Amino acid sequence: MKTPKGHVILKSKQQFPVFNLIDYNNSLAENLAYYNLEVDTKTKKDWAIEYYKSQGNPIDQLKRVHEGYFPTVGSVIHMLKYREIPLEEKQVLYIRNKYNELLTHVPIEKEELPVLELTKEEKGATMLSGHIAEFEAMIDHRDAVTVDIFTSTTKNYLLRNEIKPPMAKKISIWFKPNVKEIKDVLDQKDEQLVEGYSHLSRRELKKLLECYQSLITSCELTSAITKAARKPRKRKAKAPSELCKNVKFLAEIPELKLRSIRPEKIINSSEVWVYNIKIRRLFRYTALQGHTISIKGTTLINIDPEKSGGRILRKPETQLKDVDAYSSRPMNKLYDGIRATESRGTGRLSEDTLILKCFT
Repeated sequence: MKTPKGHVILKSKQQFPVFNLIDYNNSLAENLAYYNLEVDTKTKKDWAIEYYKSQGNPIDQLKRVHEGYFPTVGSVIHMLKYREIPLEEKQVLYIRNKYNELLTHVPIEKEELPVLELTKEEKGATMLSGHIAEFEAMIDHRDAVTVDIFTSTTKNYLLRNEIKPPMAKKISIWFKPNVKEIKDVLDQKDEQLVEGYSHLSRRELKKLLECYQSLITSCELTSAITKAARKPRKRKAKAPSELCKNVKFLAEIPELKLRSIRPEKIINSSEVWVYNIKIRRLFRYTALQGHTISIKGTTLINIDPEKSGGRILRKPETQLKDVDAYSSRPMNKLYDGIRATESRGTGRLSEDTLILKCFT
């Protein structure tokens, strides 16, 4: 047996939600939400065109209408024709009236010109129009759903279509004037607007306002979530010479027969030893656990304040003798043997500071 064309729609063998005629409005809302998530707009357009053709309506112009105008009517048609759900008269009337409305969106024929590739701005405008058409269709069918279900449907659409922050912002900006307009009607601020919305009760106006506000909030929230989920840009690692270009240090101390090492060797070390000739202090700087020492400006960074500090040398000519040959262990033994109060190490380098040792 050949499967009817309208039944071949899903990516996988999924079942439609059960339509409970006793709980008509909620069932309709649940099914529309399902179609919105599981069925693409092209398929919905195909359903609509096939249905209108079966009713004797011309479809040549209808085929030229963008698929973005078919999401809701295509879903309702599928429920009526292919699933044989006895819909209420207002949904049947909606399908009939929608045909003439769709024809108003037929692109105007223009003189054939050489095909030009759309610019980035033009592509964005086309995408924006498609998304706005989807949301306007949801707004048009708001009577069949609760505000909570409408909110859930709009959020799912935004996430499923991976709407980027700039596009989400443009959608929210598009609908914001509607919020102000309806508020003016509710507050009786504009007689012409009040007359224009006279076909809606105050309760219906409030629901329409809530739907617009919910849509705008969903767009802004999606934008915020997308930004937060975006991976931070990986910074290009600077060369040691670039990091140390502003460092000031003492090149040598002739009377102590000491020469400074290059500051570039400090980068990625775990332990740095410096001697300040002006205050006669030997400083030990130890890296924070899980980090290595680097330089920012003229200051060492990533140093552990609990394990770093400086002590005064009473006889530097004796205590620093042969220090050039010391490894990490003898240096720490020398430092721990100094009988002096330990001061806090700031990590700052200057013209009075000689860089003695660096260990990795």
